[in-house]
Amino acid sequence: MEEISVKEYLEKSGQLLEKYRFNIENLRHQRKQIEDKFFLPNEMVDFFHTNKSEYKVWSKIQDMILTLEDAYADLVGSMMEAKANPENYNFYLEDKRITIMQLKETEEDES
Repeated sequence: MEEISVKEYLEKSGQLLEKYRFNIENLRHQRKQIEDKFFLPNEMVDFFHTNKSEYKVWSKIQDMILTLEDAYADLVGSMMEAKANPENYNFYLEDKRITIMQLKETEEDES
């Protein structure tokens, strides 16, 4: 893990946000392609009921979208906190791509 500046943290985190957006859009497109095969939502449910493997694919896509959206929102919040209070955090880069923001320990924490 490499220590980096807040500027580098924000830059690398911005790149992660772009990747999250791209992946979320791709997954939404895949989900839409599945859902567009059906005129009515009930038809889709009936199809999934008889084709569990197709439901598992759709469900996995849905879960990945939710997970990425949560990660996206968390990263936006972390970036806002980093901009507001950079002196309270240490910033790191793991595997040359994963940003980490860690609260600095205070003297009170150490005692």
